[in-house]
Amino acid sequence: MDLWIKSVSPTSVRSCPRKALILFLTMTVAACHALEPPAAADDPRVNVVTLTGTLRLVGNEPFTALVLETPEKKLYLVTGALQPELSRHQQSGAELTGVLEKADSPYARSAIRVQHYKLNPDKP
Repeated sequence: MDLWIKSVSPTSVRSCPRKALILFLTMTVAACHALEPPAAADDPRVNVVTLTGTLRLVGNEPFTALVLETPEKKLYLVTGALQPELSRHQQSGAELTGVLEKADSPYARSAIRVQHYKLNPDKP
């Protein structure tokens, strides 16, 4: 008990408000970064890629998902405004351009939010 009393000095008590202020400012900056909106698709910081493969429907009704299967057998979940249009072209070859995202799906770990596409009917 005497050790604890000796370790508390008037200067350490006065430095508590400084430490609290530093902690508060650090947490405020961290919170501002967390609240930053995601980058827009046309932002150069976003990873825009072009993937080639075959469009496939996976899963069982009513839990189906459209995926792009690359020649390396990697699956990418197809998302975005063009997904309903692309779902009409199952088993077709396609070249999809879009933004890579993390997929929340049991079928694929990555997703591509399609911005543009080109069908290759000669490459199933």
